[in-house]
Amino acid sequence: MKDIDLALFTGVDIPVPECEIIIHQPTIKEISMIGEKQFLTGAQMLCIDKDSLKQDGKDLSNTSNFQVFMTIIGAEEMKETKKAVIEALSLILPNSKITFTPRSLLLNYNGTNTIIDEGNFEYFQEILRQVFLSKEQRR
Repeated sequence: MKDIDLALFTGVDIPVPECEIIIHQPTIKEISMIGEKQFLTGAQMLCIDKDSLKQDGKDLSNTSNFQVFMTIIGAEEMKETKKAVIEALSLILPNSKITFTPRSLLLNYNGTNTIIDEGNFEYFQEILRQVFLSKEQRR
């Protein structure tokens, strides 16, 4: 786990080199623009952990957090959750155009395309968990 405590304390943006992105720490004022509930729903989905899900007899050992995330986001009945994720992403990745494909999350910032997928989602989540959650709740 990266040591970003000082960055978290000062509120500066946090680079995630494995994803080629910089995460902006949203302020309370920015969060209030989309609403606390919407933000928390989006943050919760972005930090999803397959091991904490009730499995109902399903074996998720060969499933990644990214696969669980994309399955939920892609479900027709989860449109509101997907909207919350997009709004949370718009706060942490300002000025980025966000597009979901069947196998990735595409980000376009100033003409530069970045892909978050199976290969780098865990790095993305690692930083997001630190930004969104208290030390006691981090993995």
